[in-house]
Order: sequence, then C-alpha cells, then structure tokens
Amino acid sequence: MDDVQIKEMVRARYGSIAATSEADCCAPSSCCGPQATVHDKARRMGYTEAELAAVPEGANLGLGCGNPQAIAAMQLGEVVVDLGSGAGFDCFLAARQVGDTGHVIGVDMTHEMLKKARDNAVSIRAGNIEFRLGELEHLPIADNTADVVISNCVINLVPDKEQVLREAFRVLKSGGRLAVSDVINIAPLPAELRADPALLCGCVAGAAPAERIEAWLSEAGFVDVRVTRNVEGREMVESWAYGRGVENYIASAMVEARKPERVYNVLFLCTGNSARSILAEVLIGHWGKGRFNGYSAGSFPKGAVHPLALEELERHHLSTTGLRSKSWNEFARPGAPVMDLVFTVCDQAAGEACPVWPGNPVTAHWGVPDPAAVDGTEGEQRKAFHVAYLALENRIKIFVALPIDRLDRLAIKQKVDEIGRLGACRNRSCHDFGC
Repeated sequence: MDDVQIKEMVRARYGSIAATSEADCCAPSSCCGPQATVHDKARRMGYTEAELAAVPEGANLGLGCGNPQAIAAMQLGEVVVDLGSGAGFDCFLAARQVGDTGHVIGVDMTHEMLKKARDNAVSIRAGNIEFRLGELEHLPIADNTADVVISNCVINLVPDKEQVLREAFRVLKSGGRLAVSDVINIAPLPAELRADPALLCGCVAGAAPAERIEAWLSEAGFVDVRVTRNVEGREMVESWAYGRGVENYIASAMVEARKPERVYNVLFLCTGNSARSILAEVLIGHWGKGRFNGYSAGSFPKGAVHPLALEELERHHLSTTGLRSKSWNEFARPGAPVMDLVFTVCDQAAGEACPVWPGNPVTAHWGVPDPAAVDGTEGEQRKAFHVAYLALENRIKIFVALPIDRLDRLAIKQKVDEIGRLGACRNRSCHDFGC
C-alpha cells in the first residue's frame, strides 16, 4: 500500500467517525475488549473532569493517546496550532488557556471533522479559534506564527512524519514549543500487524521508534528534544486491538522540543570605528543576552580603539577583549557574517556610500556626537564618552526589548527609526551615510 492509499484510508476512517460521532477506539473499528465511553477514554488519556466539562458536546470523540495540554505550558495571549484537530477537543481546551487575547488554529484534512469542529465552535461562540482544511505535511499557516504546536496521536498516521516535523518548526516562532502526545514503536512489529490496514490508520502500524523521532526533530532544527514513554498507558494501547498484543510493540509517549531563539547579527558603523561603534558593539552583546551578535566597523578605521572608549566600558565592568578598529569591507566579503540590521552612529555625514550588504539588512541611523572630537580637559573628554555611552545604551535597551521575532521587516524598520530619533542629532544629512 503506497502513501496516497494510506492517506485516503485514514481520511475515510476519520471522516466516518466524525459523521457518526462514534469511535470504538483509537485504532481499528472493531475492538473486542471491554467497551468504554468517550468520557472514560479521555480520562484514561489524562484529561481531568474539569477539562472534559469545559468543551462543547461532541468535541470529545475519545480519540488520542495522551494529553498534550499537560506539557504545553500555554500562556495568555499565545498562538497555538493543533495538528490534526479533529472535532476540536484540544483546541477548545487551548482556547481557555490562551484567553481572548490569544488565538488557536486547528488543522485537519477531513472535511467531516472540520465541519464538526466549526459547528462546535459556533455552539459556544468561540471567537479565538479557527479551523483550517489542510494536510500536516503542508500546513496552511504562515512562517513564525505559533508559540506552541500541539498534536494528539495524529502524526503517526502521516506517511511522511519527518516533513510534518519540519512544518511544525517552520510555523513556530523563535523559542516556540512543540508538545505532542503520540505513539512510538518499542519493538519491531510482526509482518501480520504491520500490514493490517486497520492498524495502519489506527495509531499502531505507523508508529516510529523514539530514536528516529528524536533524530527527525534535531534535523528539523529543534533543540531540547525529549521523547518520554508513558509506561502507564499500556492498558490503553492494549484496548485498541484486544488479544493481538499490540501493547508489546507500541507505547504512548510525550514528545517535547523547542525551536531555538533566533540570533540576530547587528553591525554598527561610524567613520573611524574607534569609539561610538565600539561602545555599541559591546553594549548590544551585553543587553541582548545571547539574542544579538554585535559587530562594528568604519569607513576609514583609525586602526586602534580609543583608550577612553576602553576605559568607559571597563568602568561598567564590560569586557574589552578582542575589540579592534576595522574596515567595513570585512563585512562585505564572501563568507562574512550576514547582517540582519546595520546602524550608523556617526553624527556628521562622511559622504561615503556603504558597501552592498549581503542579506539586505534593515538599516537605520542612530546618530551620536563623536566623543573623540571633544576638545577640553581630560575630565570633559571622559564626560563626552560617558554621555555617548548612555545615549547608545538607552537606544540599545529599547531595541532589545522589541518583540523583533513577531515583527515584519517594515515594522522593524519603523521601530528602529523611531529609536534613532531619540535624542538624535539635528543634522538630517547624517542619513546620507548609506542609511
């Protein structure tokens, strides 16, 4: 049986369940052991009485193998995506956790399930939930949308599970979490069970080993990957095909992973790359707390960092190790770090045209008066460096607090331009410096 046939069989199976509102068990339609209500089955998966009472009638079809809500740690205002949302059971529970300021998106490939879920949403006037038709290998969701992706015993049904996990990674925001309840293969399935069509579309024959799932997640880019077998779920798995011993080969498990925070490269430019841009390079590394890599360069580098810039940084207990004055040409060469943002910090136009930066970074002008140009006493010069330090620190602290992962390019540009106008120099020709 090829992948298309398996998918059509799964679609027909779960469409039938939605149409009849009856699911004898998670696996085959003819289970032979003691029968349980959908309520009892959900309790056995780990749902509480309060959770079961909170969903509209008909949302709980008794399908699943665990409770992903228990590990998702959803917060108010978050966006949640449910892969294989069925009649909406987990979506309705998630909607309660994220509140009116949050949003829940359920995705299912079965028209009948989709209709049932939408009808259920209408019945309780749920305003923060939507259900979309789609396949898990090609989610109808934009990049970087979700804070959390959940799923309950559905990914095992998809032939190309690796692609599903890549899609989950794509739609998650930086730092987003994957919280999945599914089944894993704990011993090789006998040929008889592996070829059984009922088990193929019923959470048994499609299970993958934990090691393979962990490898797929890591290859997709996830970190903090963990697959935890639920040893107490053996009886539940047994009930899916009584007398066939599936519990000896399949176990329920919780799958957790996280999409790492994106690290942004930021380049600060000024003419000599000896004072202001050096200060900014260090400050963004300090206040960015691992989310930003700071770099600096100059159009006509002095060749040495100003001693008072080093003194100012050391006075604030910031490391000056490795700082050097360098040309901006270093960052326009092949193999150089690709910049996400480029800020000029000069306060007078230099007349040069910037190199063409690979990656088309967002640019802005954050003009600060040059402390190295101050004539006066040693105390006055130190004060000028301190003032420049504070001006840059203020802007950088505001910048790193932006929800940059959630902003599009235009919004980022607007925000960094606004920050640049905080205490900006009055010479508008500064913007001629390649910004």
